[in-house]
Amino acid sequence: MPVYRDSPMPASALVVAYPGKVVAYDPTSGHERWSYEARRQPLRGKRPTKVAVTDDRVYLLTQHVQDAGFMGSPRTTVELVALNYATGAVLWTQVVDRGELLPYFWMALVVKGELVFVAHADVIVAIDPATGAIRWCREVDRVAALALAGCVDEGG
Repeated sequence: MPVYRDSPMPASALVVAYPGKVVAYDPTSGHERWSYEARRQPLRGKRPTKVAVTDDRVYLLTQHVQDAGFMGSPRTTVELVALNYATGAVLWTQVVDRGELLPYFWMALVVKGELVFVAHADVIVAIDPATGAIRWCREVDRVAALALAGCVDEGG
């Protein structure tokens, strides 16, 4: 006798990242299911965006630039937001701020198993996907890419 159960997953969605925004579309009809826009607004309109999707979450990583004036180097931070895959509701937010002026912009996002990894400039951060708490943080030389088996982000 076959056993039927409700899937814990909602119907699939096509998740698309735009600058500072993520939208989930119905893949059959193309209708928008939900959208989320980053709450921090950068200066100079730069909002590089990364997105990763798991069975029940969407992770949006955005970069924010604070202008330091004509002769100064801009200060950058990245913000990781975990969203509910089915509804787009915000589950948690984590900001990675190097606390210094950076002459370059770079970030990467990899989600695998029990950790979410974020690289920003010269730091790698491991984040708990359930709570958004930082599990560990390590300063490194400039990161060129993040990779785990089956997951690669060459940054940008």
